[in-house]
Amino acid sequence: MNIGCKAIAEIVYWKNVRKEVAKVNPELSKTIDKLDPGKKYPLFKVRYPFGAKIAHEGEIYFPTQKGTVEPLSSNHIADEFRSKLKRRDLPAILMLKNTAEMFYEMPDRIISGHVLRPGFFIGLWNQFDAEEIYYVKWVWSLVSGARTIYLLPKTTNIVGHKILRKKYGMTAHTPKNYSEQWKVFVEIANSKDFGTPWYSEMLFFPDIWFETATKDPAWKNLYDYLLKEAWRDSTYWRHKNTFELIWENFIHHVMDKNVKPNLYIAYMVKQLILIGSGVLPCLTVATDDTAAPISALQKIYLNDYKLKDYLPIFMCSHCFSFTQTYPAYYSLQYPNLLETIPINQNVPSVLSSMPEIQTLIQAFRNRIAKNHIIEHTPIDSFCNHVALDYFHYREEKHNHIRSTENLPKEDVRFSSCKTNNNAIFPSASSIISGCIRFKNN
Repeated sequence: MNIGCKAIAEIVYWKNVRKEVAKVNPELSKTIDKLDPGKKYPLFKVRYPFGAKIAHEGEIYFPTQKGTVEPLSSNHIADEFRSKLKRRDLPAILMLKNTAEMFYEMPDRIISGHVLRPGFFIGLWNQFDAEEIYYVKWVWSLVSGARTIYLLPKTTNIVGHKILRKKYGMTAHTPKNYSEQWKVFVEIANSKDFGTPWYSEMLFFPDIWFETATKDPAWKNLYDYLLKEAWRDSTYWRHKNTFELIWENFIHHVMDKNVKPNLYIAYMVKQLILIGSGVLPCLTVATDDTAAPISALQKIYLNDYKLKDYLPIFMCSHCFSFTQTYPAYYSLQYPNLLETIPINQNVPSVLSSMPEIQTLIQAFRNRIAKNHIIEHTPIDSFCNHVALDYFHYREEKHNHIRSTENLPKEDVRFSSCKTNNNAIFPSASSIISGCIRFKNN
């Protein structure tokens, strides 16, 4: 692969980046402004190309002088960076531009854990942990841009892919399914022939920032702010056992009614509740370049790959929010379940599973919605204020399963991509043929 966009790290100081930070996190900017830190407190501004590793198997990946990324422990990382990021395995990192996705790769699926957006931190939990803890290291991986990203029309055309391989110096073979598309997008975006480079930008806080914040009373406001952010970000995971008990109570309630749900579907419903509560990511229509170089990739698939019949619509990872005005989606064809299903369980087809999913979701809402223990919680908001709609290429009105042809009529983002031909919406795409839409009431 011919590398075009390079990873870059530079030492900066607060006065150099305060305006950038103020745009994405005004409260943090005001707090640090009051400290007026000088050159004793450097910051590392880092750019990662699309798809580049930021963290993997408990190690941070950092730019080398050649523009590649390697583990921070590598001798190819300049000592001026490496020696100042030793306090914890994962430093405190603020997202400045575009996004990054946290995920874990299983043999059969990608588990998406979180989407890091501008203004948000990662690594704060580690900073407030005790030096010696009895848990395994941070096992998630973190990459620049979206790891969960799909082009809805199939990209299995061998002739079109050969054109891309030749023009962009790719090694990736023709993707056999949607899960293999990401590697192709990464190679294209990092080719020297790609055009405008795409990168995410992050701000690393070296050890001295936390060492001072924990000891110097003058830095108490910054310490309190960072602790508040870490505490807020960990809310669900601190209360996970409570949710598990609520779920156990619900499952026993269902079984007492002499209903024995398929284990796979029960796992799926649990996942959907967490997605609808804002805990786990789902999918959204990509209408800009914050998650990936979407506009450039669309042009390439139209002009080079010669995608003709269908609109080049991308969907990517996204965390559902109770304040957003547009819908989010979950693909039953490509589930990113947190838990593995025992192999002796029969996995029903997507279409046949949708009515049972609806029944269990409604049963959960009926059982839990009026319980005072969930008042003013995300579970409460999910039960009472989030509508779920079910779509498949094969419409079944009697089961409240609607045709995917309705999606672009009800979500204009599906029609935002314009072409010069008579391309149509790819309603039979397996990403959306068997999807669930989350929408705030």
